[in-house]
Amino acid sequence: MYILRYMQANFKTVSLKELSNLFNYSERQLQRIIQSATGHTFIENIQNQKMKLASELLIHSTLSVSEISERIGFQSLNNFRKIFFKYFNMTPSEYRGQIFREFYSCHTLHAVLK
Repeated sequence: MYILRYMQANFKTVSLKELSNLFNYSERQLQRIIQSATGHTFIENIQNQKMKLASELLIHSTLSVSEISERIGFQSLNNFRKIFFKYFNMTPSEYRGQIFREFYSCHTLHAVLK
């Protein structure tokens, strides 16, 4: 469905109003279409994509939490942290720290076993 592809390609900045104007549906109709196709609301779909990218950037980059928040389209760092905590039950910094601890403990164990 083109609406979903457009959302995925523009998740950093897309709004329901923008989709409504672009695809000539009311916002209410779009909400129903998106919910029916994905099982999630418009906001949930956008936040899922943002959190997936945030977790990838926390693992694979040295960007600060603030830079990651901006890159994935959050206007507020506090809002980013709140939503991230809702998804991962920890702050972005705790998440990054946990990933690195797991990585290094795994590699340390591997080196000991050699």
